[in-house]
Amino acid sequence: MIPVSVSFAGTSCGLPEPDRFFSSYLIQWSEQLLVLDVSEGTIRALIPLLQEKKDRPVTVVISHSHPDHWSGLFLLVQYFHQIKRKEPWQLFLPEQIAEHFQELARLHYLFKERMSVFPDVKPIQSVRISLGDGLVLITSQNSHVKKYEQFAPAGSLQSWSFRIENPETERWIGFTMDVGSTDDVHLLSANSPTELLIFDGSHLSASEIRTVVDGLMPVSWIISHFPEKLKSEFPFHCLAKDGQQLEVIL
Repeated sequence: MIPVSVSFAGTSCGLPEPDRFFSSYLIQWSEQLLVLDVSEGTIRALIPLLQEKKDRPVTVVISHSHPDHWSGLFLLVQYFHQIKRKEPWQLFLPEQIAEHFQELARLHYLFKERMSVFPDVKPIQSVRISLGDGLVLITSQNSHVKKYEQFAPAGSLQSWSFRIENPETERWIGFTMDVGSTDDVHLLSANSPTELLIFDGSHLSASEIRTVVDGLMPVSWIISHFPEKLKSEFPFHCLAKDGQQLEVIL
């Protein structure tokens, strides 16, 4: 079994609050570090983790291209250069961002030729991504951006949810990200029990979240990426806080 730490670098939804960053998750086990979505708060949370081990293995995954989910990405690229990181790091992006990443970086004056390290950029696909030490990231495409398809070429918009799994024990952690419906959560879970289910709280109603919890019966669950109005629907211990850390055994 593998001890895994999940930290909330931000818990806010698309409407920011004075004391909450946009949502982002930092997942650690042994020397490995996985970042799901990147906000300004991500950089603050990474500083103590990389001060002494700036070249530890890092994988960054962006769920979709709404700005509150990747607003800090180019700050992160710049930060790795500023601390003189040398080891390559993996960056998985929705296909429509991955195609233009280097061009977007140059618009931020981040030139690959001048940097100490530049990310190894790959498009997210419906695959199992090896994370090291036996854990895998399973990607699950959700329906969040389907309502925008009339404005974009068919199939060009992607939105993903994720589960981190230990295949040996079949224990896993789920991150629903910006799901479009409860069906997306069931697709992610494959209707199997999870050690920890982290809900997107901005696109599911309180009653939908309760229905999913009653049906899937996760060992534990918590809500992140939630608006102010959701605070009246759940007790405080159901809502994640910026800086909060949870420990899970996979």
